[in-house]
Amino acid sequence: MSGHLFFKDRWYGFDDGLYAGARLLEILSRESDPSAALNALPDAVSTPELHMKTGNPRTSSWSSGCVRRRTSKARSK
Repeated sequence: MSGHLFFKDRWYGFDDGLYAGARLLEILSRESDPSAALNALPDAVSTPELHMKTGNPRTSSWSSGCVRRRTSKARSK
């Protein structure tokens, strides 16, 4: 499972785990009670990645075709 944290208060924003972790530590270091700050955050919902096996070899070629058509439409704009 992957998670993405973006911090966009100093620059364009980063989707990088190391940067996000360092920024979170920096923000929490300014709190008198870091645990209370984290506990005050709302509960979040997380869903797993879904992998559907169809058993149909045509499914792969069908989805690849959709991607190709979408990509060619985007390039033609």
